[in-house]
Amino acid sequence: ALPASGQAKLTAVLLAALLARVAAQPDTAPPPTAQRRLVFERCRDYLVTHYASVRGPGAAARACRVGPEYLARIFREHAGQTPSQFLARLRMHHAARLLQQSDLTVKAAGRAVGFEDPYHFSRVFKKIHGVAPRNFKRGGESPLRGQE
Repeated sequence: ALPASGQAKLTAVLLAALLARVAAQPDTAPPPTAQRRLVFERCRDYLVTHYASVRGPGAAARACRVGPEYLARIFREHAGQTPSQFLARLRMHHAARLLQQSDLTVKAAGRAVGFEDPYHFSRVFKKIHGVAPRNFKRGGESPLRGQE
């Protein structure tokens, strides 16, 4: 065993060597803001790909391996809306395209974008697009005008 003064010198030498090695290595970790952006993009991409099967923000958070509160925070920060709002708008955008470009019924279009209850689908569609899906399907106002 080393005497106390020898241990202190050895500890100081090892600490100096470790600090020199750390200082010489490039910083590979992105800054916290960039890290949050990467997590947001990964979660957003997951929702865009799986919008019809995701059952809500809790399921999305689990799939993205983050907490629901963190998911909500990064969505508000980077998208200006909650994950639920993002998912609802995404689903309704796809539903409008389906109604416009296919022969699907309103009920079938709702199911295709993840809504089991056609009444709930109709309420959300009208809230987001300002027109009932049935009226939209019949050729009423187009919420997609200019987005094609």
